[in-house]
Amino acid sequence: MRLLQLANLAFRCGDYPLAQTLYCRALRRYSVLQPLLQLNLQLLARRMRCSPDGLCQQLRNRPKPLPFTIRTPTQPYWHHSIPQPVRRLMVKARNPGYGEQAVVDLIALTGAERQLALHAHWALLLLRLDQTDTAVQLQAQKDLDTLLAATDLPDSLQHYLPLLTAELAAQRQQDTPQPPPNRDNSLYVDYLAQQLHRAATATAKIEALNAIFAEAGLATVAIGEGNHTLFDSLTPFNPVKISTVNATVKVTVIIACYNAAATIKTALQSLQQQSWRNLELIVVDDASTDTTLAQIEPIAQSDSRIKIIAKRQNSGPYHSRNLALQQASGELMTVADADDWHHPQKIELQVQQLLANPDFVANIASWLRATPDLQLIRRGQPYYRQLNISSLMCRKLVFSQLGGWDEVRFGADTEFYHRLQRCFGAERIAELDAISAIARVSDSSLTVNTLSGYNGVLYGARKEYAASYRAAHQTLLLHHLNYQQFPRVFPVPRLMQPGYNDEPLEIEQLYCGDFRDSASAERALAFLQIHPETGLVYVESYDGDPEQDIDSKLRQWLLLHQRCCHTYGEQLYCEKMYIDNPRGFELMSGYLPTVTAQERVFIHGEPSSLYIES
Repeated sequence: MRLLQLANLAFRCGDYPLAQTLYCRALRRYSVLQPLLQLNLQLLARRMRCSPDGLCQQLRNRPKPLPFTIRTPTQPYWHHSIPQPVRRLMVKARNPGYGEQAVVDLIALTGAERQLALHAHWALLLLRLDQTDTAVQLQAQKDLDTLLAATDLPDSLQHYLPLLTAELAAQRQQDTPQPPPNRDNSLYVDYLAQQLHRAATATAKIEALNAIFAEAGLATVAIGEGNHTLFDSLTPFNPVKISTVNATVKVTVIIACYNAAATIKTALQSLQQQSWRNLELIVVDDASTDTTLAQIEPIAQSDSRIKIIAKRQNSGPYHSRNLALQQASGELMTVADADDWHHPQKIELQVQQLLANPDFVANIASWLRATPDLQLIRRGQPYYRQLNISSLMCRKLVFSQLGGWDEVRFGADTEFYHRLQRCFGAERIAELDAISAIARVSDSSLTVNTLSGYNGVLYGARKEYAASYRAAHQTLLLHHLNYQQFPRVFPVPRLMQPGYNDEPLEIEQLYCGDFRDSASAERALAFLQIHPETGLVYVESYDGDPEQDIDSKLRQWLLLHQRCCHTYGEQLYCEKMYIDNPRGFELMSGYLPTVTAQERVFIHGEPSSLYIES
């Protein structure tokens, strides 16, 4: 019945091609509903000006959908059947609390059985490539030499090896190999990105960037006039050809901005220059205290497609987006960040994919991350091209079903994407190969802010947030995924809540422990039954799996009581801090809240009872 519900929703939203696909599919699947479906098809046929029989015939004659899917190598490295011991140590190595010990243990694994040893050398090479110390680079060269000499290297590692060989050679100022002539290699664009990263002059960087765009059949760019950074100087080499196919389809682009005076002009101009002209650009100024609004207003006066919403009170980017949704009139909707640059054919690329494939409800583009001088950022992965989750383009019916974004301070793009997959299915979201945007990486970027919780792996507030919403999404009914009709049913970490300030939080009691351990979690639950207002601090000890969430029973208790663990970046003052199994914390995570406690109490024992040492 879900298929019929989605078909009706598509019809009400005016997405007739999608409604056509879903009704005809339901007609084949639900014979008992044929009278009702025939009636719906008659109504749809009137809107589409054809006969009901012609609707399904059109569908049978439709060309095969275009294969707009992302290539496998752009998935994170540890998705490729990495042995669990190596995978865990790679994550632990990025934790400042026990990263050095993880590297020591990886080195020890190089003496293990053959396949485990090769994966350990690979992990060490990847970690050492992120460092510029000469001695570390020499160690990386030894790891690389071992891998190059191996005749039994797994395909998943062999695939990346030439790219990382070139990366290390460039770091050590050796001759950098040129990209391979085989353009069918799924890493070919990453080779070109590597050339862009290492290019010494602006001209060479633009040539490399245009080579990347040429691989996707996209127009070339040039350096514009003016004294700007290379990032802000990007402009079309020639005026792009205006797309006229299906040009009546309007696309709403939402741009939320706060104190973006230095970057908003670049973002807006790159959207104004899009080949897809039928745009509605809604810019929401989140009560900026700089000259952001003054930068936007003259641009909007010269372009009727731009609408400005000026908020009087700062309330975060996702509240701004949801506010813009209320005024959006496009059949398709997408988002642009206020500090990014978009290729002039980016919108067209995403629109044409959705129009050519009615089964898809959304798509995501790929991008590069770069500094203002176009130095690229790999973010701990063995490639440069990455999915741009914030570029999600959706049909209007998606927001009718999901409502909008979770109004937290940061990190809601991933939650929305996970909710979208839960509602419609991951197979109905296309991930596009072509690099069509560049993300600006600066000191003020949220994703490089240590408190925001991402350094190649999740930690802190982002990790706790992800654990909370994933646990909730598993049990939610589909209609509860609409955050406009129903309040969010899962809690979020304090650091991510709107209105958060960094003043220390005074709390009577804290309970700290590694709650992945079922015994520790049961002791915590027993304690919470007596003292339900006690705050929790999840302390990841070195021996556990860094990708495992806390015990499911404790997570369900937190969901039921709308609570989260306190996270890295918070300052806490408490009268009494209970520490469960302190012997397990000789090595522990460096991502913990700062706690000042008047008294510490150590707890240990079996799940059935508590033994307290003060």
